Amino acid sequence: MQTRLWQITLLITFLLVVATIGLAVQAQNQPVMGVDAQVNGRFYLRDVPYGGAQVVTVLRGGTDVTIIDSTEQGKSTWYQIEIGEQTGWLPSTAVTIKE
Repeated sequence: MQTRLWQITLLITFLLVVATIGLAVQAQNQPVMGVDAQVNGRFYLRDVPYGGAQVVTVLRGGTDVTIIDSTEQGKSTWYQIEIGEQTGWLPSTAVTIKE
């Protein structure tokens, strides 16, 4: 009986650790609204999160932006950003989140 209780305790502990790690990784990959970032180089700001989408404007490296949302598209993460009155989408590789 003690062995069975021990096994159940270990299983529950393992599942809690796995769930916690999964949530931490997901939270790390999803910035919160209002996060300040900077554009890494020259990138097209798109109207939807897709590389072939319509270009809203061209952003230069060093441009300060605010991340207001994010989404996964296949293996890519896209950030919806705000710059002044404009909003649009950039691939996550296009920006560096300010610490």
